[in-house]
Amino acid sequence: MSKVISFRLDESNPREAEAMEVLKSMQKQGYKLRHILVEALLNLEGNWKKQVSLSQLDDISHQIAQVQDQLANIGVAPFTTKTNQRSQPGLQDSFLNSIRQAAKPGLKIDHG
Repeated sequence: MSKVISFRLDESNPREAEAMEVLKSMQKQGYKLRHILVEALLNLEGNWKKQVSLSQLDDISHQIAQVQDQLANIGVAPFTTKTNQRSQPGLQDSFLNSIRQAAKPGLKIDHG
């Protein structure tokens, strides 16, 4: 069952006047008022979800900065970020160091 939704737009309010122009323009293109409002509401919900996500990312970023400050205060080495530091081809130092630590001496062959 459908429900009636009714509201007024005040042309003296710049945002509402702009909204009215959008409605008129879309109706001239053949869209029904119902379709325009449904699409606008669905897009609005999507934008709100994105804003919440960005807000959450901002909060997490702030928390990470606080943890970094706390670690720096107790003398833990600061975090570093690597950005395309591979200037020459080859294996990374961290990989080579782990292999050196795990390697065991092999057999020695006397060539004499």
